[in-house]
Amino acid sequence: METKDVRVSIIIPVYNVAPYIGDCLRSVMRQTYAGSMECLLVDDCGEDDSMVIAEKMMADYDGPIQFRILRHERNRGLSAARNTGTFAAVGDYLYYLDSDDEITDDCIEKLIQPVMEDPDIEMVQGNGYNYLSRGESIVIVKKVVLSLAKTIEDVRRCFYQYWQTDISVWNKLLKRRVIIDNKILCKEGMLFEDSLWIFYLLKYVKKAAFVADITYHYKTRSQSITTNTNERVKWYIYSMIYREIMNNLTPGYEQEECNYYARFIAAAYVSYVRMVPEYKEVLQLCQKKCKQYGSRFSRLVLAVSYILGKSSFGATVWDCLMWVKKMIPSH
Repeated sequence: METKDVRVSIIIPVYNVAPYIGDCLRSVMRQTYAGSMECLLVDDCGEDDSMVIAEKMMADYDGPIQFRILRHERNRGLSAARNTGTFAAVGDYLYYLDSDDEITDDCIEKLIQPVMEDPDIEMVQGNGYNYLSRGESIVIVKKVVLSLAKTIEDVRRCFYQYWQTDISVWNKLLKRRVIIDNKILCKEGMLFEDSLWIFYLLKYVKKAAFVADITYHYKTRSQSITTNTNERVKWYIYSMIYREIMNNLTPGYEQEECNYYARFIAAAYVSYVRMVPEYKEVLQLCQKKCKQYGSRFSRLVLAVSYILGKSSFGATVWDCLMWVKKMIPSH
């Protein structure tokens, strides 16, 4: 497959990011990918001059990338903005970029390379990024156990066993037809939607590639919605996410999913059930599913977490148990 045959759509939701949008767009404009590209900015009705800055930059830009602006009539949130861009995109592959982040100059070029070698690849995961917080930069590169996952079982193994698939929507190149045909959209009105989105995505991706190079610059900012969300609201939202996952397990892969999510539900229950009582129902639902599909070990983990959740010292004991587990060599 030739480079010019693969069109990429970069989708950027924009909402109150005036200090960051310039660097974000410049990183897109510097892309070294020689193929066809479009960049869709979704105006989610912010209150600052983010779009004024973006429009001026687009007017001054003289390059091969086609920029378009899509406008919401009212603020609808990050998920809705991503979905608006998804439906409007015409690229063969989609790339979601948050407007307060940046991508490396060769990001798309590096992520598209596996597709050039195998056009059946439906997802390319960038496994390296810079984490930028308070002036400090931390390079994070996830270990790649399997660089090419050729079957749906391999794809799922990369997430559920190897932990090499990142949970985030960003830094992934995704075949648009897989997203559209299977209605893999971000759930509107929900924060931390990435966790639910990746769960549904992995029901359908049959072939994926993983690139260990640095391709993304992730920035934390105090004004972001997720940063400002208080702990009770945050973990209440996660309780809803875990409940939906447990009620929508993938036929044929129920045990794999039960065993994976049981550890997160158990940890959340121990730490937050006093703050979010709804976790009791989520834990009971997970116990029911694990009894039906999961392993004895997962049921034991949930039972221990239930006991520890009754004690004010439960979270501390749980942390100690997890620390001891990390110290035991795996075989």
